[in-house]
Amino acid sequence: MSRRGPWITFLRWCPGALGIFLRQKFFPRLFLECGPGVVFGRFLNLVKPESIRIGAHCIISDRVTLAAMGDTGTIDIGSSVFLGFTTTLTSLEGSLRIGSGASLGSFCQVHARTGVHIQEKCLLAAYTEIGARPGGVGNEPRQDAPVILGSGCWVGVRTEIENGVTIGPDCIIGAHARVRADIPPLAVAVGRPAKVVRVREREILHGI
Repeated sequence: MSRRGPWITFLRWCPGALGIFLRQKFFPRLFLECGPGVVFGRFLNLVKPESIRIGAHCIISDRVTLAAMGDTGTIDIGSSVFLGFTTTLTSLEGSLRIGSGASLGSFCQVHARTGVHIQEKCLLAAYTEIGARPGGVGNEPRQDAPVILGSGCWVGVRTEIENGVTIGPDCIIGAHARVRADIPPLAVAVGRPAKVVRVREREILHGI
């Protein structure tokens, strides 16, 4: 963790209600911006928190990693975002943005080589992996392009989403899918590689 001192080590470890209270009081000072009411779990790993923004009323679970790496990597987390146990967000050179109301389950991995934008109210199940790992050599055709998840997407457990992919709003991606190409709005996609099996009607989606 950047600027780690004995008090930071203590706050990371401190259990129970006392730990939650102390982290809520002191951790916001580490970040570029941090809204009110953010709950920080234990044993967080932070790299360059001065390049990270967090909105109001977020929940950052135990052992989450937030790493803004390099000279230009930034992380911007909206309000009322949930980050599950041991989830990792890494921004290498571009920006990693998570819209308000989004939820990332446990053990998710999001690696923004040139950019990742997860829009509002997206739900990512556990073990979802987006982008290329730091230092990894990708074989995807658009490995230097950003990833965009439209608002309201549901992503199933252990899904892999490669760099350069745009998933339209209100899509459903089945469990264990590997998404290598763009997915249109309102689509249901499954498989490895993921293929569209259905496109829903917006009127049905919203109960009209």
